[in-house]
Amino acid sequence: MKKILLAVVCLIVGLVLGILFWHGDDKLNCSICSDVVIVDKLLLSGDNSWRQANEKFICSEDQNYISINLPCIGNVQSQAEWIKNNKNKLEYILTRRHAEIDHRVPILNYATGDDRITLNDLKSKIKLGGGNWDTDKYDNYLNFSFDTTNKLRVDLSVNHDPQAFCFSIQLFKAIIENNALPANPTFEFKKINFASKDILVFWVLGAGGAYYDFSENPKFTKDSTGEKIIKSVK
Repeated sequence: MKKILLAVVCLIVGLVLGILFWHGDDKLNCSICSDVVIVDKLLLSGDNSWRQANEKFICSEDQNYISINLPCIGNVQSQAEWIKNNKNKLEYILTRRHAEIDHRVPILNYATGDDRITLNDLKSKIKLGGGNWDTDKYDNYLNFSFDTTNKLRVDLSVNHDPQAFCFSIQLFKAIIENNALPANPTFEFKKINFASKDILVFWVLGAGGAYYDFSENPKFTKDSTGEKIIKSVK
């Protein structure tokens, strides 16, 4: 009887300790930066209410900048809405630097893509759709698709579309800024199947074999609830 009682007590103690010290592998630690955008403190103009509302999303800061951990904001739609609402507070050069790194995937060694587009042609499509390459601040997103003849289509949308191969103009600007490329580089696109899902990857001719995946989240970061973020809004 004593042995049974002792075993029960040990089990209860073990369960209590497990509850106290187990945090869950799927729970995102919002104090560790994983998928960030950078806020310029000068653009906050001493707005204390902004800090109070966003304190829980901050993963690091220094004298000049604040790093916002996007997955801690919530799902993809919540992240996109946050960026839209705070687009005039972002430091874009630093944010783009993170975007370029976060969207890189391992070398895939594809000889050719399904279709390609030059930077100048992409800028023309952005202008035709009512966007502006030079002044964009997450005002528009680009949706890529292939038509029935396997030709690449580019459509603009005001909001991020999680159901489409959707990415920001800022990501393309990031790639141009952070790679030694010719004046009018060519982007090559290919649709592949990965883990039973169709995803879109691309590479830049002349970028030394750098591949990017902008329709999915290459880092598979999770939001504060443990839900996988499968689209990246940056």
